[in-house]
Amino acid sequence: MKHHIIEKNMDYEIINLMIMDIVAYSMNIYQAVYDIVSQIPSGKVSTYGEIAKAVGDIRAARAVGRILNENPRLIEIPCHRVVHSNGGVGGYRLGVKKKIELLK
Repeated sequence: MKHHIIEKNMDYEIINLMIMDIVAYSMNIYQAVYDIVSQIPSGKVSTYGEIAKAVGDIRAARAVGRILNENPRLIEIPCHRVVHSNGGVGGYRLGVKKKIELLK
């Protein structure tokens, strides 16, 4: 019985470490996206796919969109400058109308 409890505790430890790794990775990718987007100059745009490629995963364009939707600093991190690769404006937390206004 004691052996069984140790195994369960070990499994819990492994799971806890895995969760910590996932959280650390998530925090790093959020910061990487925010850092890259904050470098987009006024009057210029980038695409969700270009940002995804810059953080190391070309397939993560949708994840970039989700991360930017949670942008805590809209002025410092100009996520309105990130658009769809097909030329579409894409979403914006304050509304598409506001995004278009900011892009002018």
